[in-house]
Amino acid sequence: MDKCPDGPARCERTGVSERWSLSGYDVLHLVEGGSAGDLWCAREQAGGELVALRRVGGGPHGSPDVEALRRTVPLQADLPYAVRLRDVVDDGQVLVLVLDHAEGGALEAVLSRRGSLEPGEVVTIGVPLALALAAGAERGLVHGELSASSVWFGADGRPLLAGLGLSRAPADPADDVAALATLCLGLLRPVADPGPDVAALVEALELGRSPDPAERPDAARLAALLRRAHPPGPVRLQAGTYEGQQARAAEPALRRRRPSPGQLVASALVLLVLAGAAAGWWSGRGGEQPAPVAAAQAAPSAGAASEGGASAGEVPTAAGSAGAQEPADWAAVLDGLNAVRAQAFASGDADVLRRVYVPGSDGLVADLRLLGQLSASGRTAAGVRHVLGEVEVLTAGADRTRLRMVDTLPAYDVRDAEGAVVARAAGRGERSQVVELALTPGGWRLVSLTPD
Repeated sequence: MDKCPDGPARCERTGVSERWSLSGYDVLHLVEGGSAGDLWCAREQAGGELVALRRVGGGPHGSPDVEALRRTVPLQADLPYAVRLRDVVDDGQVLVLVLDHAEGGALEAVLSRRGSLEPGEVVTIGVPLALALAAGAERGLVHGELSASSVWFGADGRPLLAGLGLSRAPADPADDVAALATLCLGLLRPVADPGPDVAALVEALELGRSPDPAERPDAARLAALLRRAHPPGPVRLQAGTYEGQQARAAEPALRRRRPSPGQLVASALVLLVLAGAAAGWWSGRGGEQPAPVAAAQAAPSAGAASEGGASAGEVPTAAGSAGAQEPADWAAVLDGLNAVRAQAFASGDADVLRRVYVPGSDGLVADLRLLGQLSASGRTAAGVRHVLGEVEVLTAGADRTRLRMVDTLPAYDVRDAEGAVVARAAGRGERSQVVELALTPGGWRLVSLTPD
């Protein structure tokens, strides 16, 4: 059944009745036409999953570089908050980009109905898009043409950035930050008497589009500034309301497909990863006796690339050694640890995982066990990347800090040794936890989590 927000009647409204075919897909209907190429909704014949097909040709920046686009595919595999490029098909006549299908519709459709958004809605949209840019920049992916037409929503209403790494326009990460800040300012509904929160939000966005690129924050920093400036608010979409970081999403089972024996194994491992999180970092059982800070391992090399916004060996701190001052942004510290943990599960590398925890912690033991179970079956988990909401400091010392954090876990993939997706795991909704961190020679590391 076609569940797209724009059904087949869209073809009639746009005067497009052409139907075309692509091997392996059932082409359903036109979603939009434009200078970037017609975008069509389609369904995979093998698995039944909805995808988007964009047919592209020449443009103001020349014809697409097919091989460059194909090299982008693995870089996009686990990008957070992005409409990911899945495949590039060149049949000699037309180039087709196979993309994630954003079932929640386009931001432009929301704006056409409402004109502008409330400040909290802008934060709920702006923070995930900034995190997508940050993760992309770590992999050398820039946008170059970010605008309202680049913003879509998932089936659950999550904001998604389309076009990351696909533009032929010259750009750099600072340009993308300015474009996002400009977009967010344009989304804001005029307020006759703005309070301090709105003023702080505008100030953060104005900084993001500073005429001097050197003065602009990077994308991860912009996300942190928006978080601190104004509380997020529910985004009112056509089909319902997306509450962003305050959402308590349902936790459906894995996508209903007829599983192969290998998929059954992978599905079991998915459930183990989700269950294991309850014994480890992100969900819950704390109270263990942490190892002494002095026993923590030395800082790893800073050269390894991370899965997200920090390098694998670096978690953001105010200084990189014991005795450092309190970090200016604890959310950035947690985001960095989160990115390293996600890289460990995506690569199957236990040494990377050890950069997240103090030695001997229950969370490390649980995560190493899960990683071993995945590796023994030739599997990895891509995109095990939690999204932070509020972060509150409970106690802060020179080498120990306790925080209260709220996080959600988006859906993620289990992949085989060739990188093919063999199972898809649903995420979970919002959860509040108390986090204890210790400062080690390698930076801040996780000691424990307890339910709040």
